[in-house]
Amino acid sequence: MELMSRIRSILKDSLSQWRRDTKVLITSAAEPRGAEPSRVAVKQGKLKYLR
Repeated sequence: MELMSRIRSILKDSLSQWRRDTKVLITSAAEPRGAEPSRVAVKQGKLKYLR
């Protein structure tokens, strides 16, 4: 039981880290176009990021 919870927490941590990295990537990639990053993020459904 403890092993499952440990695996779950590790997965959760890596998922949140991936979300942060993706947010940074999308933001830096679409920065010049103003409000694009939020629209791209919502369209992909991968992360909820609204400026």
